[in-house]
Amino acid sequence: MSLQVEGEGGWEISLLGAAAGPLLDLLSDLAEGRAVSVSDADEELTTREAAELLNVSRPHLTQLLKEGEIPSHKVGSHYRVYRRDVLAYKARRQEQSEEAMQELTRLSQKLGLYD
Repeated sequence: MSLQVEGEGGWEISLLGAAAGPLLDLLSDLAEGRAVSVSDADEELTTREAAELLNVSRPHLTQLLKEGEIPSHKVGSHYRVYRRDVLAYKARRQEQSEEAMQELTRLSQKLGLYD
């Protein structure tokens, strides 16, 4: 995938591969009126901030951290996580959810529950 943008002043930007996809997603979200934010992947989050990002409770997030599902470190007695690790976990969970839905669909079709 690639993205090429030409400006009025004669300037041109070409983005290839990994940079093009996320930028196109961002532009699509903006065009559809959805809120977007751009942040530093190395940003440290508190457990409250990470829980909000994942839309889970703070105790549930803390349990995920204790189980090693999301890398974390402590600052004093408080857990901290990097935004990139929280987003990677979120992407893994989304992928697992999509795979489970596909499997349910396949099984339903095999059992004749769908036509």
